[in-house]
Amino acid sequence: MSNITQPTSVIVGTDDMWTPAANSLMIVEKIPAAWLVQIRDAGYGLMYQYPEQFSKIVRTFLETT
Repeated sequence: MSNITQPTSVIVGTDDMWTPAANSLMIVEKIPAAWLVQIRDAGYGLMYQYPEQFSKIVRTFLETT
């Protein structure tokens, strides 16, 4: 993952049972300059649970990188 050169964002829900939030920390540590956003109380379907928050994060990432 350290060879990834494209802007990268990792968005995870803190209550995701399929992809634990702790795994996202390991991923972000290996990708240079990656963004990590953890959405509190969100699960695996966080984009459906919190669509406005998710969309705002994605827009901000795309506008900034």
